[in-house]
Amino acid sequence: MDLLNENNGKKSEKTTSQKIILLSIIILVFLLIITIALILLLPKKNNTNIQGKEKIKINNEDTEITQGFVFIDETGKQYLALKELSAFFNFQYYNGAYMEFNEDKSKCYIDDEYEIIGFEKDSNIIYKTVKGSNEPNYSYLELSENIILNDNKLYICVDDLAVALNLCVQNKSINSIKYLKDKYKKTLTEKGYTLDENNNNLKAVAYDMIVVSKNSKKGIMDTNFQEIVGAKYDTIEFNETKKIFIVSSNNKYGIIDKYGQTKINLIYDELKKISNSPLLFSIKKDGKIGLINSENKIILGTEYDKLGYEANKQNGIKYTLIISNVDSLENDAIVVSKDEKYGLIDAETGEKIIPCETDGIYELEENNTSRYVVVISGQTYNLEDYLQYLEFRQNTM
Repeated sequence: MDLLNENNGKKSEKTTSQKIILLSIIILVFLLIITIALILLLPKKNNTNIQGKEKIKINNEDTEITQGFVFIDETGKQYLALKELSAFFNFQYYNGAYMEFNEDKSKCYIDDEYEIIGFEKDSNIIYKTVKGSNEPNYSYLELSENIILNDNKLYICVDDLAVALNLCVQNKSINSIKYLKDKYKKTLTEKGYTLDENNNNLKAVAYDMIVVSKNSKKGIMDTNFQEIVGAKYDTIEFNETKKIFIVSSNNKYGIIDKYGQTKINLIYDELKKISNSPLLFSIKKDGKIGLINSENKIILGTEYDKLGYEANKQNGIKYTLIISNVDSLENDAIVVSKDEKYGLIDAETGEKIIPCETDGIYELEENNTSRYVVVISGQTYNLEDYLQYLEFRQNTM
């Protein structure tokens, strides 16, 4: 046995182990220093970023705000408390969802005089509907950031104020449509224009567009008063969901986008929004009706006499245009009519689900419950049962 070589081997192993331990200590110290530096440098989650009686500009006037109004997230994005924000503009704020009548603080809705806007924590989808309707027609819009619940308050990202509440952030001031309307009127008058004060068209102001009139014709400007669309149309109607405009001239209708580019040529005798969700427009040509969707794609050619089934409150029949939440239907469906017979088509593809061969397809309310029904030769059938019957008949043919 070579004792000298054995001892040298043990010393070598000991030295290597010491080096590894020392290197590990150095790495750990380095990582600790980096971690401390990141903690100190990164923005912190903080809802007391603005302390005491600081001020913020509302409609270009300094307004005192209190602690908790502003919230800063981990990325440095700034959020504002929806309840306090509503108070600044005399909007009405309510806990819970619209028409649910509860005090759920994880949800809220705001009445801004023009419409109802609903919010929910951890969601970037909001809904809007015209106030006062017993059967609200909701439109859904997407925010860039989720609504945040912190200390029992709901907060919205400043970047989403235009989409959510039609508020404009200009020169560090949060401005309402009502304020901007009055502000723009004077300059427009000097340029020979008048501001279109239709509530729906005023929403375009929040997206830096102004619907104007000149010599009884309508056009569109940006908020620097540069022309986007010349004043040459008879009517202009802004659609907030897709930021497009329904326009008409000489009783022909089409669609232009926010850049003034034509999306649908002015070839239809009528073009109007019939549904917010899904966003659908009816088109009429030569007395016949069809459909286009929010992507300006023709869902139905102009071949039908009318859309929907008329309401009859005395018989418990609700006006029925869109049918949803039926198990046998892959997508929402639209009630159509031709030669006084009714059918059903897929709202996304335009495919026929039920040919126009029934006497009626509608929502029927009985004993405080509602169901969709199909009427054939005086007999009423549940829509779900009838769809299953059609599928069975098709599979056995």
